[in-house]
Amino acid sequence: MTGSSNATKARGIACVIVSSALFGLVPILVKEVYATGMDTFGIVLLRMALAALIMLCICGAKRSRMRMARRPLLFCLAASCLYAVSTLLSVAAMREMSAGLSNILFHLFPLFVLVIARIALRQAVGWVKWACAGVMMAGMLLIFATDSGWEFTFASAAQVVIAALCYALYTLLLGGKELRGVSADVLTAYACIVTVLACGVAIPFFQEAIVVTPVGAILIAVIALGCTALPLALYASAAKAISSTSVSLFANFEPGMTVAAESIALQQLPTASGLVGCALIIVSGIVLGSQLDGASGNRRSRSRERSGS
Repeated sequence: MTGSSNATKARGIACVIVSSALFGLVPILVKEVYATGMDTFGIVLLRMALAALIMLCICGAKRSRMRMARRPLLFCLAASCLYAVSTLLSVAAMREMSAGLSNILFHLFPLFVLVIARIALRQAVGWVKWACAGVMMAGMLLIFATDSGWEFTFASAAQVVIAALCYALYTLLLGGKELRGVSADVLTAYACIVTVLACGVAIPFFQEAIVVTPVGAILIAVIALGCTALPLALYASAAKAISSTSVSLFANFEPGMTVAAESIALQQLPTASGLVGCALIIVSGIVLGSQLDGASGNRRSRSRERSGS
């Protein structure tokens, strides 16, 4: 591997780990927003609206072109719609499902990425990634094993699984050749804008009134910048630097960050199962990082498979 590809690989890994760490802070900060009296849908709507505004300002400051050719635009809109559906379904499921179970089901998306990449896209995934996916899922189960009262309905479970599938497809599109020439900032701006529009369409389906409080709005502004716009852009950047399958697996660092943040906020050590779960995810990440190819690895794998068939 050349020095340039090493640097690209390191940048991709750094982007997705920082992205996962920032996303991992969301549950902690959202709890504080709930304490101000705001409702779930209001939080998502305001968060995504502010994130869209932030990304538009960033694109404007960088003079990034929002306009693009027809084919990249179609793929960009498809990716944005998948992200929007994933977000709305996750929010809808929160009303009838415990947080721990929701986290576990949503983080099936790396497995979906691997399956789709192998079966539909005919990419050579490799046993290391399958093994890391299995160990990381075991770590996830241990992290949320102490979540008491796993409440759910079949409808809410189906919503989260579909949300995970949509996020998997979103991840694969981000790393695809059709969006290779579109900047991560522009992709993130489109995703946020489409999600806001989707929230507007979904308002009649959410019976609860939208409540916004001054203190809650300030906290959401922080979440929109540091835990939405920035990590989404970093995630898109990572998908361009390393393969989508690797990006999805590294995203499993997110629950570990949530556990660490909760421990600091509550000034208490996490449970033994939580520590073991975090350790499994970290070790798997280290193994995965040592085995990584860059984003071009998928293209080389497909070329090898075609030549061998």
